[in-house]
Amino acid sequence: MDSSLSLSFNTLSVNKQIENDYTLAVKLFMNKNFDKSFKLIKELYEQSFSEYGKGLITERLFVKIVNLYLVEVGLALSATATLRLSQIESHQIVTSLLNNEITKRLSEIYGSELNFPLEIVYNYNLLLVTNRELLIVDDSVFLNKVRRMYSAIDYKADKDNKYLKKLVDLYTFEILPLFDEFDEARHVIESHPIFANDITASLKKVEDIQREKLNILETERQKKLETKRLENEQRLKEVQKKKELEASQNLTYKSIKEIQKQYSAGESSTSRQSSAAVEDSSPSQLQHIRDRLVYSLRMVSVYLKENSPIILIALLAIILSTKLINFRKLNLKDRLVETVRMAFKVSYL
Repeated sequence: MDSSLSLSFNTLSVNKQIENDYTLAVKLFMNKNFDKSFKLIKELYEQSFSEYGKGLITERLFVKIVNLYLVEVGLALSATATLRLSQIESHQIVTSLLNNEITKRLSEIYGSELNFPLEIVYNYNLLLVTNRELLIVDDSVFLNKVRRMYSAIDYKADKDNKYLKKLVDLYTFEILPLFDEFDEARHVIESHPIFANDITASLKKVEDIQREKLNILETERQKKLETKRLENEQRLKEVQKKKELEASQNLTYKSIKEIQKQYSAGESSTSRQSSAAVEDSSPSQLQHIRDRLVYSLRMVSVYLKENSPIILIALLAIILSTKLINFRKLNLKDRLVETVRMAFKVSYL
């Protein structure tokens, strides 16, 4: 068999197999079976560089595989990702993009970024601007690179390429407004042949984008101001509450001290008044008591002197009467005993 025919058959076989796998990956992607689709396209992406370098697959198939890979990576890294990657896999992809590994591998095939197919240039830059926070480290470096890319576009050679319009629109309505380069976007519209038939509408679109962005910025500014106002208001409330608490505590302490002071003052006043009263009244009361005692003793002395015979007779009478009563009690007792004794005798007889 001719070796050239064998090689051609082998090339067709490999190209057909890889194309079938690519078609399956697209079908899975369209059916939203993102996990299986990404797993397959990732394998095809790695394989396609080797096979295209060997001439076993066509450039068209190679470009399709790279484009689908870029699209799915962009979806996987976006904030609203429907395709969920593991943390390790996501980190590996981001690192490779930050290190420009994709553009380096493509440059080995095409020689320069300026020679990349427009489809790849479009999807690659769309991936970067969609995930700006992750993938664009230096805005000015990225913007200068995109400007060089735009300047290198050969409009006459690529005017029939459907990705030419997409790429220019991406540059004019997405990338430049993203970095607030609205004047440059207007200049592109007014100077590029692709906008020749709709300059007015394109300029209005830029104006609308700028106005919307300003509105978003103003809304964010108002939110920040409102947040700051609420924080200040809360802080003032806390300060006021603290002051009121301190004032209440001071008032309570002051009230207690005032009460203690007034009570101490009242006790001192009462004590002084009592002491003064005692000091004022003691001499007169003692003198009065002394006078009454002297008077009573004098009256008793006079009474005893005048009535001493009578008192003596009364005392003798009391003593004699007491003895007589006791004697009579003894006689009465003896008589009662004798009577009882006689009664027993009579009963016996």
